Amino acid sequence: MAQLASVASIAATGIGLYTQVKQQKAQAQLATQQVATHNQAQEAQLMAQRVQSDQQRRSALARTIAAARARAGASGVGSSGGSADAIAIGLQRDAAEAQGTDDVIYQTKLAAGRRSLLDDSGNLTPYLRAAGSFGSSMRNLLS
Repeated sequence: MAQLASVASIAATGIGLYTQVKQQKAQAQLATQQVATHNQAQEAQLMAQRVQSDQQRRSALARTIAAARARAGASGVGSSGGSADAIAIGLQRDAAEAQGTDDVIYQTKLAAGRRSLLDDSGNLTPYLRAAGSFGSSMRNLLS
């Protein structure tokens, strides 16, 4: 009869271990889903900011080029060709460099928002903890 009690307690420990691991898996999966949702929202916000910044840069560039051409035309130099085109090309080059810098910043922000591959959630940690508690339970039963 005492042997049946030991077997029953071992079975109960095994069931408890299984339940604990299953709960930890469910919690890890929920946390992963929450992080993914958060990352998607953050990426959408960054993309909206990037589009807005790009539109502002383009409109500012167009206004600046138009103003430079108007000044050149008003001074009698001519609004197209020569100096006016050189100014426009220089402004476009500066805008392209600024856009490249913004692209690098955008990619960095996206990468910073992602979960690290070294994060320990979702790996063997719950199993190792459960195995440790199972081992101590078995020692207690056998002693």
